[in-house]
Amino acid sequence: LVGDVLANRTRFWVDDSNGFGFYPVGRGYMGFRFDARDANNFQDGIIFEMPGTLIDASCTFAVCPHHAISLAWLFAHVKVGAYMRCIITVIKGDGAIVAQDSFDVDHPDGFARRVRGRAAVGPVCLVPTDEGMIRLKVDNGKISVAKTFPETKQWVDDDTTLLLDTGGVFAVNSDSIYKLKLS
Repeated sequence: LVGDVLANRTRFWVDDSNGFGFYPVGRGYMGFRFDARDANNFQDGIIFEMPGTLIDASCTFAVCPHHAISLAWLFAHVKVGAYMRCIITVIKGDGAIVAQDSFDVDHPDGFARRVRGRAAVGPVCLVPTDEGMIRLKVDNGKISVAKTFPETKQWVDDDTTLLLDTGGVFAVNSDSIYKLKLS
């Protein structure tokens, strides 16, 4: 039904246990979270704003074991007039928005240039940049840079995909895969 009613307007992402999607409604967006293992666990009615024209979006999921919640980290590029913005929205499994911030795509730390390749765990998200990996964090409803890892620059760039593993992070590039251990 959703595919028929909102064809070419709905975007969604799924991993082993989580799902998130959204579609435009008026001047905003309507989001929905769901448990990929249980069709009865579906939270819709998540209303959020992304001013401008949506250009691209990507979502990664994080389980927060200490809080027994999952978080969806949504990264979206929007065009607002002549400017490109990166809007990051973090949403709990029950649909509550934990944080939402907007950044210029040319942010000096580089984390806003692309929307893909991120890896999240709990309230932090690792982002690949040409300057190495960056750890973003959620704190009091705001998203900020918690730590930079310039020592990873030789293995990580904007086009790298990060995958979490016990004991480290895999950095996947077009021609190589590296396992990195962060301190």
